[in-house]
Amino acid sequence: MKFTKALKGEAERHTREGLSEDELELFDLLKKDSMTKDETQKVKLAAKALLHRLREEAPPVLVQDWFKDVQTQKVVRSAVETVLDANLPNTYDRVLFRKKCDNVLEMMLELRVARTKMGSMIPRAEPAIYSRGALAALQGGLAVASCSPACIPAGMRCICCGPAWHCG
Repeated sequence: MKFTKALKGEAERHTREGLSEDELELFDLLKKDSMTKDETQKVKLAAKALLHRLREEAPPVLVQDWFKDVQTQKVVRSAVETVLDANLPNTYDRVLFRKKCDNVLEMMLELRVARTKMGSMIPRAEPAIYSRGALAALQGGLAVASCSPACIPAGMRCICCGPAWHCG
């Protein structure tokens, strides 16, 4: 019973923190062991700003296959460092700042490579960053990106048209 309550509490934590699930995951990577309320608020804003920069701002940072090329990885690293440098509290020293940047990039690479290894199980229209929970759901076989019946394993549905095979 306690375990179920703890799971439910963690599932609702993003709402209590005023963050999306993806923002909360970034917040958890960026936070320090002990922070003041002001520092906590700045780290939350840094998580929001970073996710916004990576997903929505121009010029685009997370281009297709960004993780396969050293140059595009450097562009992503630069964007992460720029946003975090502008938004994290001044109490983050150089060593801690570098560690937090590395943690974010490591998580992004880990999730992106996992997404690629799963191949067609990942919908093409989704954003490039997936939370671990979203990856687990996708690995659970909720949908595939292809509309060809030959490419869709039994028990799965097409993300375009559901179980019917009328799309191209």
